[in-house]
Amino acid sequence: LISFEKNNGPNHLHGGFDGFCHKIWCANIINDQALQFTLVSPDGDQGYPGGIQVSATYSLVHAKKDRSGGADGAKLCLKMHASLLPGETKSTPIALAQHSYFNLASHSSRRKILDHTLHLPNCAKFTPLDNTSIPTRDVQQVDDSGTK
Repeated sequence: LISFEKNNGPNHLHGGFDGFCHKIWCANIINDQALQFTLVSPDGDQGYPGGIQVSATYSLVHAKKDRSGGADGAKLCLKMHASLLPGETKSTPIALAQHSYFNLASHSSRRKILDHTLHLPNCAKFTPLDNTSIPTRDVQQVDDSGTK
């Protein structure tokens, strides 16, 4: 059994107090449309067994018109990967997630990301959060407004 530090009330989130979001990643330009970030996490980092290498590759991919008839353009894709370091014999739990937030009002706007409203037109259900912002595993219907 592995025990991790609690860094968010009763929860261990995002790898701990010094998780990957607080690390300096190596950046490598793949081509004019892709950039890869890599990070080595040694055995014992934040209490996790086994050394791993993690990569996050962002790329711009040509996008054709969607069903709504929108214009051709590009979409931003993210591919994440984690593997044990060569020779590593310890396995480790890992669940990579991306938490990018884009201020659609621009960086110079006084509006904040929390002022945005996200509308998911093809979403029929959602999982609410508990009082510590952890999904409850309950599945609820989205109401007619599409917001809850």
